[in-house]
Amino acid sequence: MSRSAKLLIVRETFGHMGDHSGYDFLCKHLQSAQLNPEFIWLKASWLTRLSTPILRILRKLGVVNSPWFKGHNLRAEIELIFRSRKSPATVHILYGENNLGLLSNKMIKGQRKLVVSIHQPASWWKERIRDLGGMFDSVDALIVLSSAEREYFSTLTSAKVHFVPHGIDTNFYTPACRELSERNRELETISCIFVGQWLRDFYTLHEVMRAISQRHLPIRFDIVVPRHPDMDPEILSLIERIERYPFVSSHQHLTDEQLLVLYQGANVLVLPLTESTANNSILEGLACGLPIITTWTSGVRDYVDESCAMVLEQGDANGIVNAIMALGDNPARQEEMGREARKRAVSLFSWERVSQQIAAIYCDLNQQRPGTDQHEKAAHN
Repeated sequence: MSRSAKLLIVRETFGHMGDHSGYDFLCKHLQSAQLNPEFIWLKASWLTRLSTPILRILRKLGVVNSPWFKGHNLRAEIELIFRSRKSPATVHILYGENNLGLLSNKMIKGQRKLVVSIHQPASWWKERIRDLGGMFDSVDALIVLSSAEREYFSTLTSAKVHFVPHGIDTNFYTPACRELSERNRELETISCIFVGQWLRDFYTLHEVMRAISQRHLPIRFDIVVPRHPDMDPEILSLIERIERYPFVSSHQHLTDEQLLVLYQGANVLVLPLTESTANNSILEGLACGLPIITTWTSGVRDYVDESCAMVLEQGDANGIVNAIMALGDNPARQEEMGREARKRAVSLFSWERVSQQIAAIYCDLNQQRPGTDQHEKAAHN
């Protein structure tokens, strides 16, 4: 990346993610790569209150499309535009769903090199955004988190679409020591962990619990499900019913260290999903050396394979239970899958590796000649 070009990154963190999880961890490694990024944080201020009525007008005019773009997002984008108005700048919006608004307009974007990462699956975008192609036409590099999303968005926008996987802190999320791992596998009860709430299949998880109870199987669960005010009441009711089973221990408001202890005490990560691109829980499980039992989504195939995971059709509760028992009955396979899971996390998804791929995109943009056609350039990559 040219030393004369400023790198500005719009950052956002979320309460349900710890210091060692989430996409924002990328920034630490971009700093380590000596790219000297400047950061714009989302924060409330008097300008946020002023932004809210302006935002309503922008929505009516079709300038802002995403339902997750709020007053504080507009304030951050205005700051971004102001800070990059004079010198050449590469701008990276880490969460396009939340923070891409005014800059989706080519005139406002101007000469900035605009990089946007998006996290939600194609189905989320189809349901919520009217002009999906137009929203990204001002973007120079659109980063998606699965190969399926790359194929989908490449047909909709003139932006160059890159699949760069989500990363994981493999220095923090690590397997249990050998003695603990062996002791876990020797226990008569199989210990499972389920983590998260977004795009999780709680209907299938409830059926899994019902089957375990009816068959009196030696399986126990730790479930870590953050709550938020906008959760579907039906989902909340399902979670409460799941928590009533005597073999289920429910956890909330954990520190990173407490969550790590739960991962390291488990035999397997069980995670039925409705959809996904990347999934933090799968990445955390991989890094902790856990075999994974999950369901097919558009993104799962980019993060696990048969060496470390058993992937079933959506809604197959009995299949999930049978997979848990098969692993419990075969400690050697459990150990081998865990070893392959850790190897996959380190070799493919460490933030060191992912940040290098992101930095290469920045460099490519800044070496590109003015007026170079994006599709022509893509044909040579």
